[in-house]
Amino acid sequence: MGAALLLVAAAQAQGAVPAAAAADGAAAWQRRFAVDRALPAVQLQAHYTDAAGVRHAVQSWRSGGTLRRITDGRLDLLAVRDAEGGYTQDLVDRQRALLVHVSSHNLHRIGVFRNWASLASGIAPPTGDYRIEPVQRAPLQVDGQRCTWWRVAPAHGAAQQVCWSRALGLALAVQPQPGSAVPAYVVDHVHVGAVSASDLHQPTAGLMVVNADDELGPE
Repeated sequence: MGAALLLVAAAQAQGAVPAAAAADGAAAWQRRFAVDRALPAVQLQAHYTDAAGVRHAVQSWRSGGTLRRITDGRLDLLAVRDAEGGYTQDLVDRQRALLVHVSSHNLHRIGVFRNWASLASGIAPPTGDYRIEPVQRAPLQVDGQRCTWWRVAPAHGAAQQVCWSRALGLALAVQPQPGSAVPAYVVDHVHVGAVSASDLHQPTAGLMVVNADDELGPE
């Protein structure tokens, strides 16, 4: 796999928390954590802490079928949903002055199974048997937006708790069990309303452009 594709694969984890691998199935996940019926325009500031204890800052703007997400001011992802439910994405690494273009179809071909819903919601779908259970704890509120807690319990491995906003179609917090490899994720601020064109504009001047779809072949 080329260096550009390695960058793309690694960056898919930035700012989106992988769900615990676990027996309810994909249909249960889609019912509980639905994105398509959520408010179409939202912007947020969040952070997550990786396994090494390093804190990372995330900014995200979602407007209809367009999503832009910036992690640590360095990785700048712009994804646009297509008519078939997939998406194309442009990923910019500001430190490397590099832009990589790739489709979700070709991401799947290299083993990156991140769908549009996971990009839009901030949590990735599960990859194995699991249970989704309600948690009896006080809901969170972030800038007036409320979320309720659910426990995602894998058949093997550590569970995690997700505070889900049905109205926003967003995870406002993810809390793993102590010692888990899943990062803790918290939305600090959220705003509902029209997203400006400038926020969805990804500056590309001076960047080397790599079309990973050319490297991987036709879709």
